[in-house]
Amino acid sequence: MRLTALNLPALASLACKVSCNPRRFCRNFEYPCLPHPTGRKDRWIKRLQPRRATGLCQQGRSCGARPVPIEHVRPVMQPVICYLCGKTVEPGMQSADHVVPKQLLEGHPPKSQGFLYGGTLPTHRKCNNEFGPETYGQRSLELIEALHNPKCTIVTRHSNDPKIKLMAINSACLPNFGKRELLYFKMLDRRGHAENSIPEVDALRGANPVDPFKDSLFTGLAVLLKSAAAIAISRKIGAVPPSWQVMAVPYVGDADSFDFDDIFGKTKPSSPQVKIWSGTLVTDDVFVVYRATSVLVYFFFRLSKTMEGWRHMRSQFIGKPRLRFDGACINEVLVRGWKQV
Repeated sequence: MRLTALNLPALASLACKVSCNPRRFCRNFEYPCLPHPTGRKDRWIKRLQPRRATGLCQQGRSCGARPVPIEHVRPVMQPVICYLCGKTVEPGMQSADHVVPKQLLEGHPPKSQGFLYGGTLPTHRKCNNEFGPETYGQRSLELIEALHNPKCTIVTRHSNDPKIKLMAINSACLPNFGKRELLYFKMLDRRGHAENSIPEVDALRGANPVDPFKDSLFTGLAVLLKSAAAIAISRKIGAVPPSWQVMAVPYVGDADSFDFDDIFGKTKPSSPQVKIWSGTLVTDDVFVVYRATSVLVYFFFRLSKTMEGWRHMRSQFIGKPRLRFDGACINEVLVRGWKQV
């Protein structure tokens, strides 16, 4: 899964146009032009809203929509929907979930000059607090980077049984890993011990094999999918979809060398190591590119009734690792996981 050169013109043809629907978030204003679809009360009243524009435009332009003053706008009560489970949030049970996980912004004030703060979306407190992989999101990215660094890993065989394969990871490559992280990723701390101090061969034969590549990747993808879905809702869709069909194409390597501002428009990073681009395709599907440390993931959210956009995306990444998630809500990725396309 090394990062390789991509056909940027082909990618640009997918995401160059954005529908000028005033019911979506208006790029001319800081707040939504119409009542917020998820029911945020503090942003319902808007003194200006654009006239309805027709046709398509290049992303980042005003689409010819001019502000029209409105004397009175009466807020309409709408239910608050949790974007993680898709159910209504009852009064007193609401929590605000960060669009960009705080774990990916650690040490960097999100509202400082030069960085883009993703804001929050309403969720249930339980959904927000019990999305387990988010706690290990940053650590999973660190593990992915270490696993793809030949200077950090050594693969060997058990001295008493060559059929048992072992992987040793240099602890210097994982300075933030403690007992909790080692337990979560099913790793043994053998620093200062010889190889023969590893549990008996019989115990290893009966244990389930561990795939650190898959475990770290799926944990990282779950966290990035959650954030990418929040970005798609807040910036493009404007509402929580009734179901999700997502294609993810992950890459690992020198992700910092890739920039998509020419395709999606000038975009500020969320932190020195996190930058996110998003766009709406001509098929009304949403495309999100998520760059975090050395990991780059292309997320395609199928929202249209046709498979045109899905087939086109699949054809652009032939021979690459293409993963698929289908579920009624984002939380189901913790149970269903990812499947190969």
